Parts: sequence; structure tokens; C-alpha cells
Amino acid sequence: MAISYKKQKEAERWILEDARSVCSFFPPGEVQCFEEPDLRIKLGTGWLGVEVTELVRPKGENPFPPVQDENLHHEVVRLAEQNYYQAPDAEPVSVGVMFLDDEQCRRENPEGWQRLADKETGRKPEKMASSLVEFVKYHSAQGRTSAVFKKREMPGQTDGDTLPAGFEVIVISLPPAPWCSGESATIAPLDPQQLCATIKKKNELLPKYWAKSPDTPIWLLIYSGPSVSRSLPIPRSITEWKFAFDFDKVLLFSGMDRRVFEIGRL
Repeated sequence: MAISYKKQKEAERWILEDARSVCSFFPPGEVQCFEEPDLRIKLGTGWLGVEVTELVRPKGENPFPPVQDENLHHEVVRLAEQNYYQAPDAEPVSVGVMFLDDEQCRRENPEGWQRLADKETGRKPEKMASSLVEFVKYHSAQGRTSAVFKKREMPGQTDGDTLPAGFEVIVISLPPAPWCSGESATIAPLDPQQLCATIKKKNELLPKYWAKSPDTPIWLLIYSGPSVSRSLPIPRSITEWKFAFDFDKVLLFSGMDRRVFEIGRL
């Protein structure tokens, strides 16, 4: 058995066990790795099959996948924190930031986006880190060591009233703590069409699952993890969504919300 396959089965089992720990939908019983469907739960009178699939945030028009975006943002914050504290008189503060992706930045601030994208003037992480340091220094010097700066709520009359290109929210606060980063504050929530496509793709495989496990109920467990680079906010209206499927039950486990939602059937 290949190591990668082992890790995949371990991940599928972990998702099921984690989902079972936060809701009562799943029956008790030993979880076993299987194939087509991915897992099965030992019941008193037989088995319950569970197919597991992950739901990730779409890439959209951004040329970099979300995971690469997250890595870049962590690098920006790490460099900024290091550079900020190189000054002996730096005011110790906690800084948290949320970012615009390239698509948003290009649309809302073409000139700023062009400066960041120009490779002849340096690497993008260094340029963003430098602008973040200058912003924090400016507001710390003004005595604003506890403030939330949101791009769309700032007057933009001076440099200090405008967020640097690529940033959507900057939080400066006390007491001092390690600086941290998040993804865009305007991540689009889960779209019904994306969920529908995910269910449909798996539903087409059900005849194979039934052939290997006749007379066995089979559930579909869709997972959206807690990582900001991959997860999707779940809208409240999801409890009203309904889709066509042949699974005995379809569940959505949101690692971000630590909730399991049962998906309605048409």
C-alpha cells in the first residue's frame, strides 16, 4: 500500500471521526477503511458506507491557487514583523492583517497592483512587508496602538488614511503579540452550484458502490476544512437548499463552523 494512499485513508477516517464528534447524525460503531465507498461503520445489524470528499474554495481568476496565496501572506507578515522590530525604538504592538487577492487589488487599485507586480522593483512579499511596516510605524507614532483600519471605511485623504496596496484590513492592538495574517475579508460563501456539482459528481459513482456493498446504506460526507486557504463560509440559507441525489444521506461538515449540516433532497 503506497504511503500516499495510507495518508489519504487516514485523512478520510479523521474527517469522519471529527464530524461524528460534533454531531449526533452518525451512529456509534467501529470505523473501517474501505474502498468505494471510502469508509464503513460497523453497525449491530450490518454496515453503513460513507464516501468522503473535500469541498475547497474555487481558484477564480487569481493566477495563484489559494494555498500559495496563504503562504505569500504569511511571508509578508513574517518579514514585516522582523523589519519593524529592527528599529530600537519600535513600539511593541500586535498586528493582524487581512488581504485582498490579486483580482480585487487589480480592480480596486490598478496603480498599486502594478507596483506590486513589477518584478524589476523587487519581490512582492518584500514590497508589501515594507508598506505594512511604514503603516504600523505611522499609526504607532500617532498613538493609535489600538485601532482597526478597514480599506472601505478610510477617507484616503493622506497616506495614513489609505491602506497599502493588497491589504483589506489592518488591526493594531495591545498587548503586543506575534503578528498574524488571514485571507481576504471578502471570501465569497459557498455557492449552491458548487455544492450541486460536487454531489452530482459523487452520485454518478453510486452504482459502483452498490455493486461492492449491496443492501448497504451509503452516505456522502462533504468536508470543508478550517484552513483559511481552502475553506468556504457556509451561508445560513444552506438549510433551505435541496438537490437531487441517490445517497441515503448527504452531510456537509464545516471545519470553520464546527457544524454538520444535513443537505435536503429534491
